Amino acid sequence: MTAVERHRGRRVLRVLARSAQRAGTLRMVVLTTGGAVLASTAICYLSYCAFGVPVLDGSISSQIALAAPVAVPLLVAPPLNWYLAASITVISGLLDDVDRVRRQLLAEAVERDRLHAQLEWQALRDPLTGLLNRRGFFDRAGAFGAGRDLLVISVDIDDFKQVNDRFGHSVGDDVLREVAGMLSRAAGEDALVGRLGGDEFIAVVDGADQDAVGRVRAGLASLPITLSTSTAVVVGASVGVATLTVGESIDAAIAPADLDMYTMKQRRRVDRSVDVIRRR
Repeated sequence: MTAVERHRGRRVLRVLARSAQRAGTLRMVVLTTGGAVLASTAICYLSYCAFGVPVLDGSISSQIALAAPVAVPLLVAPPLNWYLAASITVISGLLDDVDRVRRQLLAEAVERDRLHAQLEWQALRDPLTGLLNRRGFFDRAGAFGAGRDLLVISVDIDDFKQVNDRFGHSVGDDVLREVAGMLSRAAGEDALVGRLGGDEFIAVVDGADQDAVGRVRAGLASLPITLSTSTAVVVGASVGVATLTVGESIDAAIAPADLDMYTMKQRRRVDRSVDVIRRR
């Protein structure tokens, strides 16, 4: 409510209060609009409840304070005027209450939006890495990069089981987060990046960004990760690539990208993919 509206509403209340002093014993409830709330269903029936005037039936809430009697004619059908003769009270401080309720409703709306966004994030995001999960990735993949060729990059950590076996699952979680971060940075901020499950990741980039594939392969070929135990490990990941042409579904490119990734993984098996490289 603006200051002008608040001032106008208070003027209405003052005018009605002066009318009450002249009226003697007649009373009613004043709204911010200057309208009236009827006291009984009988009076409501005789006047204009059909137009949406609420009925209090004599009840007084904690927000209503006893005030001077007020009386105002309610025009039903000209030239007849009806007056309320029931024991109700003037609403005290209603303008402030309206502001308070409005702020409360706004806060509730903001909170609902926040909860909705949080639930959506939880439904579509991997809680460990913050990347899109399988559902989130495929939900967005259909509309991503519409009308242009794309590159699908499939990533799988080499011998990830050894990380968990040698260092524990908490270290394995650290490795997953590091790989997710490296993949996101290498693919670029415009890429669609997700964790499909376990140690499998995927990224989709613009087909013209051939350098993205090189950045991903270079970044994940030998990724040193320092552990909280002051031990560092080197983790490698195999990367496969396939082209997704305009009009094809994402599934059409994932299979060849996975095949390319597994071919690279076989070649890398002769290399050391997980090792302790430094102890302090």
